[in-house]
Amino acid sequence: TPLVGHESWVWTLAFHPTTGTLYSGSYDGRVLFWDGAADTPAPTRTLEAHQGWVRTVKVSPDGNLLATCGNDNLVRLWNAADGTHLNTLTGHANHVYNLAFHPTLPRLVSGDLKGVVREWDLASGEELRQFDASPLWKYDAGFQADIGGVRSMAFSADGKHLACGGITEVSNA
Repeated sequence: TPLVGHESWVWTLAFHPTTGTLYSGSYDGRVLFWDGAADTPAPTRTLEAHQGWVRTVKVSPDGNLLATCGNDNLVRLWNAADGTHLNTLTGHANHVYNLAFHPTLPRLVSGDLKGVVREWDLASGEELRQFDASPLWKYDAGFQADIGGVRSMAFSADGKHLACGGITEVSNA
């Protein structure tokens, strides 16, 4: 069944781990909530989440939080049930492309265009530390643009390892 509700490209999707709610983020900066069990799904809530693309939507392992990031260099935290805005995490100087919740700790990591990965404490909203994933970024002089960035992130099940992926060696930016 097609899900109709966005007025722009849908870039990211995430399911709630227990309720079946589907979250979708799009180019126009909006996040829509969907009843994933409905025969004819329709948006149940709309968040004006970011200025520009919503790059990633992720749900915390306990299902309480929704995290979004986008081209406005921000990471935002929301109540996953009702969409209440809880916090905005600032510090990235570039588009934030991806997020990952730690599987066992109240932590979130975010990765941006230039390979800066920040670890956040979810209780305080404070940045705890940074990691360097800059090999995933380069400046293309011919195209005159930054390319690459942290396009994917995943923690190991025990939370001891974080993997980041992206692109750098491309011939057509």
